[in-house]
Amino acid sequence: MGQGGISLGVWGERVAAWYLSAKKGYAILETNHHTRFGEIDIVAQDALGQFIFVEVKTRSAGNSVVPEYAVDRKKYLRIRKSAMAYISEKEIENARIDLVAVICGNKVENIIIRHHVAISDIWSKKPICL
Repeated sequence: MGQGGISLGVWGERVAAWYLSAKKGYAILETNHHTRFGEIDIVAQDALGQFIFVEVKTRSAGNSVVPEYAVDRKKYLRIRKSAMAYISEKEIENARIDLVAVICGNKVENIIIRHHVAISDIWSKKPICL
């Protein structure tokens, strides 16, 4: 369980949305957007107008697997298909996929947030960092 009785994943998505908005200045356009290919955790837009599709992975501090390892090539391709469906629907030209990893500690000051910018060129089927 995450904070306040909600699931760890939902809690992590809320933390990531707060971080992107408060610390990075992104506008959060949508959360949990569903397409026929899957869900986009966060759809945001930066100050330059670029659309950002954010995958959020959350783990508890005691977990030995880092959150980033949960995004393999298969998961990346599903995220990309979902993003491409959104792009097609909204006629977007400038976009990227980011990854936010959240590690939940026992106290608020122990939360770790890692923001990986542009894990891919949205137009490429090959992820940059996976």
